[in-house]
Amino acid sequence: MLRTSLTALTLALALSACKPAPQQTETVAAPLAASATAESGPWWQDAVFYQIWPRSFYDTTGDGHGDFNGMTAKLPYLQELGINAIWLTPMFEAPSYHGYDFTEFYQVERDYGSMAEFE
Repeated sequence: MLRTSLTALTLALALSACKPAPQQTETVAAPLAASATAESGPWWQDAVFYQIWPRSFYDTTGDGHGDFNGMTAKLPYLQELGINAIWLTPMFEAPSYHGYDFTEFYQVERDYGSMAEFE
């Protein structure tokens, strides 16, 4: 009887240790976000930024204020310097000179040009 019990126990343990073979599934890697790669991390970590205050950057109209066309005209020069990212200070309609107290999110400062020139 003891021998039969030990045989049954051994067989039960052996069968419980058996696992079904893992099923083969095709793994598809998710595409990386446009802003990051596995090797370099987020794009901005290696970017060379240049901050532009539009009011004083480059005036193409002769009114004493920098403008969107002036920024566009200087893009090749900034690229030659190795700049690959631009940080614009406030450019929305505002009652002050500096523009940090803007009153309208959907209207660019008229001194800088039109929304069409910005786009």
